[in-house]
Amino acid sequence: MAKKERDFATYPLSKNVIRQGEFLGYPIRNWIEGLVFGGIAVFVIQHIPFTTLASIVFTLLWGGAATVFGIRGIKNRSVTEMLIDQLKYLKNKRKAHLRGPEYVRNKKEFKEYNIKYSTVAEQLLAGAREKLLEFAYKHSELDSSEFDTEDDRSE
Repeated sequence: MAKKERDFATYPLSKNVIRQGEFLGYPIRNWIEGLVFGGIAVFVIQHIPFTTLASIVFTLLWGGAATVFGIRGIKNRSVTEMLIDQLKYLKNKRKAHLRGPEYVRNKKEFKEYNIKYSTVAEQLLAGAREKLLEFAYKHSELDSSEFDTEDDRSE
């Protein structure tokens, strides 16, 4: 019996099937970062006076780990991109709160609102604190501006 040769049809792959700018599934930027990180690790390890065996082991271990870390990145993002985003966040960091801007404008109204709707224990504690501060103002030689008030603590 003669073997039948099958003629398989071949189809060209379109450009959208093959991702551009990637090598083995990772962006070229990550590969460059991985090689740079691995090179830095190898350079540092080779300049530490280890024995030959220890130098080889540490080079393979830390150089490989640094290379893989650079290639993989952090949460599918390159390490330098993550560092730049973190620095931008630290530069533009702000305090977010649940109350709107009207809280600052109408502070007294909201202070009364908080007292009105706070628990009984909180109301008793606030009253006791006020009486203690009044007593301290009357019987102290210090100026009243030197005492810690609620307004100072809340800001």
